[in-house]
Amino acid sequence: MNITPSLYSWIFYFTITLTLLVFLRRKTIDPLLTGFIASLIYFLPGLVGYISFSYGVGAGSYQAALAPGALVCMSIVVSTLAITTIAYDRLLPIRGTTLRISTPYLTQALAIMMLVGFIASLLTIGKGYLCTEKSALLARVNPWYYLATYSAPLCFVSALSTKSRAIAALSLLLIFADLFVGFRGSASVTLIALCLMQGSWFYQGWKKRIIYLSYILFCGVSLFLVKQLAWNIKYTVSIDCPAISAPSNESGVLPKTNTPSIEKSLPPLQVRGEQVTYTANLLTHKETYTAAFSNSEPMVVQATLNETINRDFKLPAENLVNQLLSGVPGGKSLFGLDVSDTKSFNDFFQKEFFPKATFGMANNPWAQAFSVGRFSMVFIFSVAYAFGLSFLTWLFSNLSGPLRACIAVIVGWWGLYLHRNDVLIEIGILKMVIYIIAVSWLLGLAINTIGKSVLPRIRFQGYNS
Repeated sequence: MNITPSLYSWIFYFTITLTLLVFLRRKTIDPLLTGFIASLIYFLPGLVGYISFSYGVGAGSYQAALAPGALVCMSIVVSTLAITTIAYDRLLPIRGTTLRISTPYLTQALAIMMLVGFIASLLTIGKGYLCTEKSALLARVNPWYYLATYSAPLCFVSALSTKSRAIAALSLLLIFADLFVGFRGSASVTLIALCLMQGSWFYQGWKKRIIYLSYILFCGVSLFLVKQLAWNIKYTVSIDCPAISAPSNESGVLPKTNTPSIEKSLPPLQVRGEQVTYTANLLTHKETYTAAFSNSEPMVVQATLNETINRDFKLPAENLVNQLLSGVPGGKSLFGLDVSDTKSFNDFFQKEFFPKATFGMANNPWAQAFSVGRFSMVFIFSVAYAFGLSFLTWLFSNLSGPLRACIAVIVGWWGLYLHRNDVLIEIGILKMVIYIIAVSWLLGLAINTIGKSVLPRIRFQGYNS
C-alpha cells in the first residue's frame, strides 16, 4: 500500500524526533524511556502510515490508511511523555538509593505464591493447557493461572537480584511454559525488567553495549515471531479441546468464575513430530517475517483507534467511571461498589468494527479515551500514563534489591501493556500484581519473624538435650 505522508504524518514524525532527542540527551535507561520505546512499538503504524492485518485464515483482511485523528492521538501521547520527562528531570533529578524497606525472604515468598498458583492451576485446568486453539484455553483459565503467570516474572527478577539461581531457573521454566501454551505477557514483562535491571551495561563500553542490544533485538524479534508461529508451535503437542463458554477474553482480565474442576473427558493428547520440521521450515521463508510485521499486535491495536475515529464512535462516560471504580480495593465488600457487570471496551468495538475477525482482539486505551471525551480525554489519559511512568521511575531509582526488581516488572505491565489494554483490564492486572507483591512481602516478614523467634529455641533445646 503506497501512502503519501500527510501534514499530520509530518507532525507525528517531528514529535517523535524531538522526543527521541530528549531521551538521547538524558543518557538514562529507566521506566520513562521504556514508555517511549513502548509507544514507538505500538505506534508503528503511524510511522508507516497504514494498517494491515489478517482476520484469520480465509476470513479476509483489514487494510486502511491511518486516519489523521489517529496521528493526532499518537502525537499527543508522545509529546505529553516528552514534556513530563523534561519536568521530571528538573524537579526530581536521579539520586542514589534513599528508600530503605526491609524485604526479608521476599524472593522465597514469591516462589511460594508462584508454586501455589501453578499447582492449583494444574489441578483445575490440567490438560486444558494443551488445547490447540487459544480460545479453548482462554475459556478454561482461572485465577490460579493468573496467580502463577503474574508471580513468575516477579519471582524470576527478584531471584536474580538476590542470586537465588534455583528459584530463578524454576521461574524461567514457568515463563517458557506460559509462552508455549500461547501467552506472551509474562515473557514480555520479564524482558523489559531485565533490560531495566541491566541498563548500566549500555554505558560500560562497546562490548557490553553490543551484548545488551543484541539481547534486546533477539528477544524482541522472537516475541514478534512467536505470535506468528504460536499455533504451529502449540500444534506439535496439543489436544483438540471442545469449545466451552469463556469467562474471560484474550486481554488478560481476571475471569469472573473459576473452572470448577479438572475436565476428565478431554480428547487424548496428540504428538505431531512432523510439525517441528514444518515450523522450522517456516523460519526460512521471507513471508513468515513479513507476516509477523503485518499481523503484529500494533497493527491490530491501532486498527481499533483508526475505526473509532473514522466512525466517530462514542461511548457513555458511565462505562469508564465503572471501570475506574473497579480499582477501589474492597470496593464491593466495603463500599457497596458492584461493577462486576462492567464491560470491556472490546465488548463494544470488535463485533461492530471487525465482525470477520476470528480471534479476540486486544484493546486500545487511546481509542477508549477518544470514544468518551475526544482529544481532551486522550490528553488526560496521556498525562496519567506519563505520571505513572514518572512515579515508577522515582521508585526504581530509589529502591534496591528484590523490591526494585518487582518495580521493574510493574513497569512492563504499565509502560508496555497499557497500550493494548483498556482501563478495566489494566487495573485488573496491576491490582493482581501489587497484591502478589504485598502478600509476598508480608509472608516474607512472617517467615523472618518466625525464624528469629522459633529457631533459636529449637537450637537451645537441642543443645540442652
